Amino acid sequence: MAFAQRFNEVTTDITHISELAVHKAYPIECADRVTTRFGDTILPGIRDLDTPDERLYKVFLPQRYCTAFKDDDLQAINDGTARWRLVSKKSVRSRVPLNCLLSDTFRFSDGPVEAAC
Repeated sequence: MAFAQRFNEVTTDITHISELAVHKAYPIECADRVTTRFGDTILPGIRDLDTPDERLYKVFLPQRYCTAFKDDDLQAINDGTARWRLVSKKSVRSRVPLNCLLSDTFRFSDGPVEAAC
């Protein structure tokens, strides 16, 4: 097999946030705080339950969400004690997707977590 063909067949598990379906809830199974050349951001691992392979995809969230996530939130997601979903929404005034984080879980220490949009 030629190198160019092998190179083109390489797939990555990183998905751009604009590639997410609008108004579809993707379960977040893990989340990490990472530093990129553009600064700190959150990198959640989401599953698309409608695909046959149900692969875990990584999505870089916009930097404005970095301050919304506390270390306790990330720990609860990674421990499985909090279940969050990532929902992409369209703005009424623009075609730029907005993002919304929804929580399904009541946390015993501080009650339910509201949507952060």
